[in-house]
Amino acid sequence: MFKHFSKLTKLLWVLVLSLLLTSYFIPNQTLNTLASSSTPTPYTWNNIIPEKIPSPSNDNGKLVLFDTSHGGTSGSADWVIDGAFSSFADALVDEGYTVREYRGIDKNNDGVIRFYDDRQPSFVALNECVITYDSIKDADVFVMAEPNRPLMISEYDALEQFVDSGKGIYLIGDHYNADRNLNTWDSTEVYNGYNRSTDTAYNMSTAYGDMRNPGSASAGWLAETFGLRFRFNAIDCLSGVSGIKSTTYSEGITAGVSPILMAAGATLSIVDGSKAKGIVYFSSSDNPTAWSHASDTGLYFGGENEGAYVAISKPSLGKAAFIGDSSPIEDSTPKYLRENDGSAKSTWPGWNDTGHAATLSINIVNWLATPENYIGFDGVNHAAGIPTPNPMIALETNQQQTEPWTNPSGGYDPWDTNTFADGSFGAPYPSTGGSADSASFALYPAYVYENEPFAISITGDASNPLFGAYQDGGNQQGQLYLNGAWTSSGYNAVPVPLPSAVTARIVSVANPPMKIRIKVNGSKKDTKTVTGLSTGYGYLQGSISGNTGEIVAASKNGVILGTAMIDASGQVNIAVKEDTGITLSLYGSDGVLKNDYTGTYNVVSGQTTTINSNPQPSALTVAEALNESNGTKITLTGYIVSDLNGIYAVKVADTNNPQAQTIAVKLESNMRDKFSPLNNPDALGRKILVTGTRNDYMLLPGLRNVTSIEFVDSGNPSPSALTVAEALNESNGTKVTLTGYIVSDLNGIYAVKVADTNDPQAQTIAVKLESNMRNEFSPLKNSNALGRKILVTGTRNNYMLLPGLRNVTSIEFVN
Repeated sequence: MFKHFSKLTKLLWVLVLSLLLTSYFIPNQTLNTLASSSTPTPYTWNNIIPEKIPSPSNDNGKLVLFDTSHGGTSGSADWVIDGAFSSFADALVDEGYTVREYRGIDKNNDGVIRFYDDRQPSFVALNECVITYDSIKDADVFVMAEPNRPLMISEYDALEQFVDSGKGIYLIGDHYNADRNLNTWDSTEVYNGYNRSTDTAYNMSTAYGDMRNPGSASAGWLAETFGLRFRFNAIDCLSGVSGIKSTTYSEGITAGVSPILMAAGATLSIVDGSKAKGIVYFSSSDNPTAWSHASDTGLYFGGENEGAYVAISKPSLGKAAFIGDSSPIEDSTPKYLRENDGSAKSTWPGWNDTGHAATLSINIVNWLATPENYIGFDGVNHAAGIPTPNPMIALETNQQQTEPWTNPSGGYDPWDTNTFADGSFGAPYPSTGGSADSASFALYPAYVYENEPFAISITGDASNPLFGAYQDGGNQQGQLYLNGAWTSSGYNAVPVPLPSAVTARIVSVANPPMKIRIKVNGSKKDTKTVTGLSTGYGYLQGSISGNTGEIVAASKNGVILGTAMIDASGQVNIAVKEDTGITLSLYGSDGVLKNDYTGTYNVVSGQTTTINSNPQPSALTVAEALNESNGTKITLTGYIVSDLNGIYAVKVADTNNPQAQTIAVKLESNMRDKFSPLNNPDALGRKILVTGTRNDYMLLPGLRNVTSIEFVDSGNPSPSALTVAEALNESNGTKVTLTGYIVSDLNGIYAVKVADTNDPQAQTIAVKLESNMRNEFSPLKNSNALGRKILVTGTRNNYMLLPGLRNVTSIEFVN
C-alpha cells in the first residue's frame, strides 16, 4: 500500500470521484428502514448491504463475497465494492459474477450488524461481525483484504470448511505492521493465525486461543491448512515484480499477467510444496528495496528466496490464493472516512495503472470459482511448489519494536465502535453528525406519459430517499420498477447509495399539474413540475451505444421530452412527445452528460421510430479535445502518429502527421497489443475513435481512463495472423493472432468455434469471448456474426476441454 503520498490535489480528486462513482450498484438487502426522526438511531445510517449484479444475459450464476467484518476499512483502507475495490468488483460483474459485501450476521434482527469486542467473553454472543460457514456457504469465492482484527478459532474453522466444500478464498495482504487501526494486529498476523509477539497477552480468551508467535514456519492456521505463511517483511518494488511463472506451472492463472507493482508489501514462504506454490516471485532483474518505514530490515534475502509475492494452494476440494499487497488491486475512489479522525482517505489507482493486478485477480477468481476434484500439487499432473529456504528467520520469531507503532489519540479506541468518527465504516453516525438527508433530481424529463416508463437520476447523500409522483390534490400516482416488478403507487424507496438511476412511471395524468418529489425522513427535498400527456406521443426504440443502466434522453431545443435506461441487451424504448428534429444524449446514472449522439429524429403520435443502427457519440477533433477542461469525459477521433512512454500510450493528431498538434492517449492494459505501434506496427497512421477523461499524462495534455477505443478506418489483417490449423499447433500459454470463420456458438453466448473454412464440420478452435465482445461476436446475440471471418488475438489455452483461445485482447470482423 502506498504511504504518505497525499497531496491537496489528490485529495480533492478523491472527493470528486467518490461523489461521481456509481458503477453497477444495486442494493440487495435492506436490513431495516431508518428511523424517521431528524437524528437517526445510532448505527442505522449505513445498513444496506451493497451488491452488484450482472445482466441476465451475462450472469454466470456464481457469487463472490467481499469481507468487511474484520477491519478491512481501517485507516486509509477502503476495501469495499462500492469504494476503493469498486473497479475490482465491476470487473467481476463484467465476467458474469454477482458481487456482494459480507459484514457478518444480524443476530438480534435489529437491522444493524455491529462489532463488539469479543475478546471479552461476555461480548462473544453480542458480536455480529463474525464469519460462520452457514453465512458464507452459498458463495463460490470469499475475498478478504487486509483484516486488522484477529479471527476466532471458529472463524478459521469456517473458512477451512468453506474451502473443503470445494469453494475458493482470495486473501489479500499487506506489509508487516500495516496496523491501520493501532490495535497491534495486521493482516500478515491475522492470516497466519498468530501475532508476531510472544507476549502472554496474546494467549487470549477461549474463543481465540493461544495466538502467540509459535516460532516455527510450519505452525499456525495458514501454514497448517494451506502450506504457506505470510512473512513479516515490508518491501518496495515499484517497477513491478516480474518473476512470473508459466501458465502450465500456475494452473493457467498467469495468462496475460505483466509485472506487478509492490508498494510496501509482503511475501509468502512456501512451507509445503504439495499444498502450495508461488506463481509470482522477484526475478534476478528486479531490484526490491526495504520499505522506508519497515519495523526491521524489511528485505531479508531478495530474489526467490524472499518468498512468493503471489501464491496458490489446493489443500482439499477447494482452493486458495494469496497476494502480499493491496496496492495493485485498489482504485482511487474511497467511500468512507477514516475511523480515527474522520478525515478523507487516499487510496492508490493501482487497478487501472501500470503494474496492476487486474488481469491476475480476475484470473484468480475464475480459477477459485471453478471446481476441480484433484487435491494437492502432486508434481505429475500439477506442478508442485518449491519450499522457500529459511521460511522463518530468527528476526521473525518475535516483534522488533514497540506495538502499536503509534498510540490511538483523540478518544479513538479501535475495539469500540462508539468512538469511531462520523462517516467511517461501522460508526454510529454519518459524516454530518446527524442524518445524511440531502437528495435532489439530477436528471428528469419535462414530459411524462400515462403509464409509460421514464428514467430519473437522483443525487445527494441521503440513506433512505423516497420517490413519489402526485396529481393536483395529492393523489399518489408514481411507481418505481425495482427487482423486476412495479411497486404500488405512493412513496417508494430509491436504490442507494446516491447518485442512483431508476425507472419510474405515472399511472394517471388525468388531473394536472403533475409533480414528482423526493422525500427523506418525512421532509420534502426536491419537487419538480412536469407535463403529463395521455396522447400525442410516440416512441424512439432500438440499439444504442452505452452501458447498461445509463440514461438516454430525447430532447428538442434543450427540453427533455423523454428518458429511458439502456437495458441489458443494449436497447432503449423512449416514450417521446410528438415532434421533429429530436436529438439523443447519453447520461451517466449520476445524471451527468457523457455524450451527444449523432442524428435527429421525427416522432409521430402512436408510432415507433427506429433509432439509427447503434449510433455512436459525436466525436471531437484533437484540437477541440485540447480545449476541454481536465476531468471532462470526451470522445475524440484522430490518427495515431507515434508511441509514447513505450507501449503505455500513443500520440494522436487530427492529421496523419507526427509534427501536428497532438494529445496523449494512455492505453489501458487490454488495449496495448492492438493500439500500441510497438506491439502492432500496423496501428501507426490509423484513425481511431476513443472515449476517456481529459487529464494530463506525462506532463502532456492527455486522455486517461479510456473506456473504449476502436479503429474507424479500413485496415488489413496482420500478415502474421495464423490459420486455425497453425494455431492448434501452438503450445498452451502462447499468445497468438489467428484468422478464421465463426462456424457456431459454444457454451451459449460465452464462446464461439472458429474454423479455416466456413464449414461447421471443419477442424475448429474454441474462442472464449470477453464480456464486451459477446453482443457483437456471439451468433446468439448477433445472428449476422455466423459465417463471418474474424481476426482475433489471445492466449492459447483449452476452453471447456477443447483446444482454445482465452484472454482475448482484440477481435474484429475482416470481411
